[in-house]
Amino acid sequence: IARDAFNGVVLWKKPLRAWADQLRRFRSGPPHLPFRLVADESRVFVTLGIRAPVTILDAATGESRESIGESEYTKQILHEGQSLALLTDADLDRTQEIDAARRRGEYIQRQCQIKRVDLETGRLAWETNIGELVFPCMALADDRLFYQTPTHLGCLDYENGKTLWTADLSMSLPIAAGTVKTGELQGETPTLVVQEGRVMVSDFKNVRAFDVNSGEPSWENDSSKGYNAPADVLVIDKLVWTKGKGAARTGLDLGSGSAERSFTPAKPYMHPRCYRNKATDRYLMLGEMGVQFIDVKTGEVWNNDWIRGTCQYGVMPANGLQYVTPD
Repeated sequence: IARDAFNGVVLWKKPLRAWADQLRRFRSGPPHLPFRLVADESRVFVTLGIRAPVTILDAATGESRESIGESEYTKQILHEGQSLALLTDADLDRTQEIDAARRRGEYIQRQCQIKRVDLETGRLAWETNIGELVFPCMALADDRLFYQTPTHLGCLDYENGKTLWTADLSMSLPIAAGTVKTGELQGETPTLVVQEGRVMVSDFKNVRAFDVNSGEPSWENDSSKGYNAPADVLVIDKLVWTKGKGAARTGLDLGSGSAERSFTPAKPYMHPRCYRNKATDRYLMLGEMGVQFIDVKTGEVWNNDWIRGTCQYGVMPANGLQYVTPD
């Protein structure tokens, strides 16, 4: 659904075919579903079904322009200039089997592909088979594409798809054998962010930084997951804001990883919301009760207990406003 960003008027709608709730019963589905939609000034790139190829829509009217060939089973889209980077995973049809294995603390070995699409020709420029599960947290910077698997961090040359380096990186994910007894799979995935010569990866014990050119480790510090949500890696003015041990939010120096600033949020009377935290260049926006604003300069806290977003997606700051999905 496309709406006017300032008055909410509906501009157009497009129907979705089979979607995640038909495969998986965890609220609004996996937290990476929003990675299937990207927009620029005039186009929307989106999968119109859980297995569907990437379709290009006219942003103003919603009319379909074209579908991208060989893009079925895409689960993450990145847009850069006149190209798309796509992460595809044909094992989406095995969702129930894979989720059951994760609840036992296991990963099922499977193959994922990373592809580059030339938007001027509509053709596939290159495709790289990773041969392992790739988490939907890819990032692009300076003609390098970064990706993450349960065992390593990888860097590809974005021009040709060739591997530039890999770094060993075992993940600490919070799903141990026998600990999840319901049908709900936890919504946690790792977080990957690239800023100013550092690629940072956070699981639920550590945040680690690597040199973007060589893959050499730069620093490591404490981190922890959100509540049914990915870990925080929020970069503001060369400070990397994370949640370390306890409740405090800590600003780590981007270059060294040393703790430079720390604020403790106001304690809510129930658990945090089930979606990742957000930030602007002024505020951390935490899902504590509703939305808790922390001024990153002063540490002053504003609580709004009455505004919260839907599980997995949350809220979105943009246009000087805060957009809140139905809860």
